[in-house]
Parts: sequence; C-alpha cells; structure tokens
Amino acid sequence: MTAFKATTAADLLNTPTANLHIGAAPVATGLAPLDDALHGGLRIGDLSVLAGRPGIGKTVTALQIARNAALDGRAVTFVCSEHSNSALLERLLVLEARSIAREDESHLIDSAIHEVIDSARGGSRHGSLSPLGEEVLSRVSQYGSRFVITGIDSSNFSFHQLEALSPPAEGLLIVDRLDARSSSQDGIESITTADFASALKSIATRLGISVLATCGTNQGGMDARRLAISGIKDAASLDPFCDLILILNEKARAVADVAIAFNPAKSDEFSRQVLITVEKNRAGRGSVNIEFDKDFEFYRLNPQGSFLIEKLLSDVRSEG
Repeated sequence: MTAFKATTAADLLNTPTANLHIGAAPVATGLAPLDDALHGGLRIGDLSVLAGRPGIGKTVTALQIARNAALDGRAVTFVCSEHSNSALLERLLVLEARSIAREDESHLIDSAIHEVIDSARGGSRHGSLSPLGEEVLSRVSQYGSRFVITGIDSSNFSFHQLEALSPPAEGLLIVDRLDARSSSQDGIESITTADFASALKSIATRLGISVLATCGTNQGGMDARRLAISGIKDAASLDPFCDLILILNEKARAVADVAIAFNPAKSDEFSRQVLITVEKNRAGRGSVNIEFDKDFEFYRLNPQGSFLIEKLLSDVRSEG
C-alpha cells in the first residue's frame, strides 16, 4: 500500500500548474446560457454527469458539446457504448451541416452529407461537392484530427484502456454511458457505478482534463414527471464523486400545469423544448433551469436557449 504523503503549500506552489488545474480555462459547452450558468463551462479536473430518461437527448447533447469543444480548439475523446462509430460520424456531419445551412437550405442537408461520405470513401476530397458539402467538409477538417470517436468493447474493458484513450491536458473526455453494463461477467457488468465514477474522477484529476459522462434513470426516475438526482440510476453511489450534475427533462412534463392551463398553445410549444437543470454544482450555483428548443432531426439542441421563466411542478407543490 502506498503511504500517504503530506504536501506543504510551498511544495504545491512549485507544482506544475497543469497538475493543480489553477487558471485552466473551463471547457465551453457551446450552449450559451449553460456556459453562463457554469461560469464558462465544464471545469478541468471535474467529473460532470448528464442524466435523463431514454430518448430525452443525452447522446445528442453530449455529441454536440463534444463537437463544440473540438471546434473551440480542445482535444476531445468521445467514448460510446451504445452507437457505432459510423453512426456517430453521420450524426456529427448532420449536426455540422445544420449549423451551417440557412433555414431555407435544410432540404439540402441529406444530399450534402451523402456527398461528403461518398467523396471521402472515394478518396476525392473536393471538386464534386455542392457548396454546402464543401463547407461541411471544411468545417469538420478544422477539428477532425483532435476529435477521437471510439466505442467501448464491454467484453474486454479496463480503466487503463479508457485512460489511454483520454485526451491531453485540458481536453474533454465524454463517456456515453457511465451506467452501461455488459452480459459478460468479465466486462463492465462486474464494475459498480461507484467504481466507474471514482475511476473517471481520478482520470479527470490526474490527467488535468474535464470528464462528462451520461447516465440513465432508475424506476422512480422513469415514473416521475420531473427527473431529479434521486431518480438517477445508482444515484447514491454516483453522487459523491460528481462535481456537476446536469439533468435533462421534457419541459412539458416538468413545468406546473398552471403554466398551460389558460394558454393551450403553450402545450405544443413546451413539447418542442427540453430543460437542462444544473442540479448540483460544487463550483457554483445549482437549481438553475435552462430551456432549449429541440432540433433532434438534425441531432442537436438550438444552442441559444434561455433561462426558464415558468414554475416547475415541484416548485408549486413545495409552495402548497
């Protein structure tokens, strides 16, 4: 067993800044109001969790954050246990095309993506692409070399493997999903959520990177109108290791009924929106609710968003 070693403040002052994470700029998510709420984004050395029910948009949001960070100059590794590399690449290309195309050009996105893929497979990079296809390829080429997309082989998984895949210092590692399990007794199934979270926190701290992991819900979370920390899968084991917990909810399900009782048109509007709640934040304010319009057809949230005005169902019940 390694003996505990005390360190003086003077020794710490002589420690490389990268190891202390002092002054390290946070990793911006590219979702404007969320970055405002987090004072810049995801902190270096932190483990952040993005939780939500099935189909709420965890992978969509995580991949969008990864793309935004890579475009901003960060090294990013996106590790996924649920989608193939090719499926994630296609989502990334569609997201990129949507961020470039004007509203009246949305019908061109599908053909532009196929042009880019066919061009890459054929070894021809330019010349035969439409203007939108050219822009998509050019944009992805700006950050493609620092954006790693890989899967987890759950039958042959180790934390050393995950650490080896991690980006350089001040980069972003995304694990989709933290609560994944395998049918193999030698794989992820034998690793508890607490072990997984502890290892990810250790990787974030030792390597000086930011780690974001997605997570599903327990049965209570599935049944609740608004998912909270208690509804996250293995919440009690996970919570102690998390510096930041973000929760995705359907706005129409989470807000108080009074918000739409006298304005039925609001029901349709809310159904097209999701909430990201800063549920826990060791570095700042929690209980912050931000709404974003869904654009899931193009694998993204509208990045502008706004802070929630309406009362949540839980707020009304607590007042009562």
